Amino acid sequence: MRFLSQDLRYAIKALLAKPGFSLTAILALALGIGANTAIFSVVDAVLLRALPYDDPDQLVWIWENDLASNIMEEPASYADFTDWKNQSQSFQDLAAFGGWFPILTNSGPAERIPGGLVSPGLFQLLGAKPIQGRTFLQDEDGPGKNRVVILSYSLWRRRFASDTNIIGKTIILNQSPYEVIGIMPASFQYPSPGDSKSAELWGPLPSTLSALPRRADFLSVVGRLKPSSSIEQASSEMATIASRLENQYAETNAGWSITIIPLYRRFTGDVRPAMLVLSVAVGLLLLIACANLANLLLVRATSRRREMAIRKALGATRRRLIQQFLTESCVLALIGGAVGLLLAPFAVRGLILLSPSGIARLDKAGIDMRVLAFSVALSLITGIVFGVAPAVHASGTDFNDELKEGGRTSAGGVTGRRILSVLLISEVALVLSLLIGSALMIKSFVRLQQVNPGFDPERLLTLEIALPRQKYKEPYQAAAFFGDVIQKVGDLPEVEAVAAVSVVPLSGTLAILDFTIKGRPPLPLGQVNDAESQVISPSYFDTMSIRLLKGRLFTDHDNRESTPVIIINDALAKRYFPDDDPLGKLLSLEGTDQPLTIVGIVENVHQNGINREPYPQMYTSYAQNPQWATALIVKARSDPRKIVEPIREQILSVDADQPLYNVRTMADVMSGSISRQRFKAQLISILTAFAFLLTILGIYGVVSYIVTQRFNEIGIRIALGARKSQILMMMVWGGLKLALIGIIFGLGGAVALSRLMSSLLYGTSPTDPTTFIGIPLLLAGVIVLASCIPARKAIAIDPVAALRYE
Repeated sequence: MRFLSQDLRYAIKALLAKPGFSLTAILALALGIGANTAIFSVVDAVLLRALPYDDPDQLVWIWENDLASNIMEEPASYADFTDWKNQSQSFQDLAAFGGWFPILTNSGPAERIPGGLVSPGLFQLLGAKPIQGRTFLQDEDGPGKNRVVILSYSLWRRRFASDTNIIGKTIILNQSPYEVIGIMPASFQYPSPGDSKSAELWGPLPSTLSALPRRADFLSVVGRLKPSSSIEQASSEMATIASRLENQYAETNAGWSITIIPLYRRFTGDVRPAMLVLSVAVGLLLLIACANLANLLLVRATSRRREMAIRKALGATRRRLIQQFLTESCVLALIGGAVGLLLAPFAVRGLILLSPSGIARLDKAGIDMRVLAFSVALSLITGIVFGVAPAVHASGTDFNDELKEGGRTSAGGVTGRRILSVLLISEVALVLSLLIGSALMIKSFVRLQQVNPGFDPERLLTLEIALPRQKYKEPYQAAAFFGDVIQKVGDLPEVEAVAAVSVVPLSGTLAILDFTIKGRPPLPLGQVNDAESQVISPSYFDTMSIRLLKGRLFTDHDNRESTPVIIINDALAKRYFPDDDPLGKLLSLEGTDQPLTIVGIVENVHQNGINREPYPQMYTSYAQNPQWATALIVKARSDPRKIVEPIREQILSVDADQPLYNVRTMADVMSGSISRQRFKAQLISILTAFAFLLTILGIYGVVSYIVTQRFNEIGIRIALGARKSQILMMMVWGGLKLALIGIIFGLGGAVALSRLMSSLLYGTSPTDPTTFIGIPLLLAGVIVLASCIPARKAIAIDPVAALRYE
């Protein structure tokens, strides 16, 4: 301890004596450790922390797969869920839940509240307890008993001013009274990843849903395994149940399988690859920062060789010298880690702001004891691992040679240059891997932005309206409401066109329907024809600038009294009518009795994502197939954001209790559809920029060090007649030669990294030749420029001054 205290005091004194060196090292480490701390806090919150439920390892997510249509991860129907619950023996319990968005009309203005209809036993299955009141009773899913509701903590505070007497009171949802029976704590996390933060109230899933068709798939299902059951056993049992249901209900269940995964994978599955790539990227950044630290320490150690020689001559052992150097590097690393820890909360906040919506538990990221422990451990490991080489090198100084006048050219300088060369090669290899990975991500994102979505998003505003069926009981009432709204909104002077559509393109929502083609033989059991389904008003295609390829569009004459008609997209025509003209053919849609005549073919629209190929799609007329939940697409004459309030006023003039939601420009919808790709490209680009800067500084430092170490040699060469251009080329080539070796190793690392991130790329090969050729050439050019600056000092050396050392 006596030596440690002494070494600490000396280390601090030595660092204060060289503020330029110390500040440079601390900032490099703060950048690397701070970035790693920030990313670790996100990874810890999103991927590593246990879910906030009792015994979360026993919780599983269950979905169905339509093997015939190759559609995986489908929700379950109420009928299938009931059979699973009744027939399975591997679970303590199963629970289902689906979306519910009632309109709250008391305690303030009308508001559409996001929530869910849940099995009465869901909260008990999760081990979630209310802070006030109770959860649902088992029989509260029956008729006349299900008008009860549980509030989220945020809704209780926002709409009911934290009323402690709210339990037992009545609120109005969808024009019907509901009794408030409980309030969930702020920490409660709804087990649906996309709605875990937004869901604000819950009602019991009504048992009357058992009357729905067996393929009315809309329920998410979670289960709690028995302590004696494993996922493998449960999967085997559910496969048996699926086979049993297939035999019993061949018409609806043929070709359907069941998959069970741990619940935590449902929260982390789609973000895990991106988090892994980001973790690798910040790890590479840290390694580059550490290599810079080792460079700086080695240069500083070399400048202190005479000091080390004197200490050795006075009796200091090599172990004591190594201990002193390691203490200094650890102090540097801890200070750098502390500064990085101070920067990390700002980085986390920036990550959350840049991140797309829908990443479950990202809001839980922050600096806690786990993150603090990670940062401290990382700092110490960095200081020890990357301080060893400079410490061993400096402590190995031969004091007899060093104390002579010629010590400047001793073998120690050669060893130092070799270590610096290895570090520089490593830096270049690491940064090249990052540069190529970043370039691939940026190229992929640019390709996404260049995709034609199939419509023109300019000056379009989207907004959604969901009518309560308790108020609009009949389809014609909903049709009359939207007819009035379209007319009133269309009369606004700021509006060029307006249309209705059931699902906004690129909004992340899909409606897929099975259909049959009249006149063709029945498909084999388990096979289906299916397509995305849209219900639209006649003006939809003109408003969206979607081109008609063949036939005609809908008109006002396509109404309830006329022949049912349908329009298909080019993808459906090519898949199901490759050698035939689809116009005039009849399609029978799932859930309808009367066939529809194909009257038109339109160009493809990317409905479910810019990065996905257009799927077969069919459009039916709103007048013939009214919907209670519909979106309006409004084309403005100028900035669409300026017409939101006039539109709201027109809608409230038709129904004062009808709120709008998801009010966005179509440009925002498109931007949101590629937000995850943008986030990954931005983040990796920022990390790569920092890594690139550190590498260039490292190259500058190494070439400067080489110039200093070869001071005598350069002076002699100049004295013997060497031209300045030759000296300049010699110095630049010294740095470039090392960089080229690093580029060769870096290409191998880039191939490995690009393979890791291949699932994140769109329209870009993981081994894109232009990237793998262009980026190394660019890096080599920048390295030449970075080497030229210190190399120019070499040609300014005075040969007389250099010869004096000899």
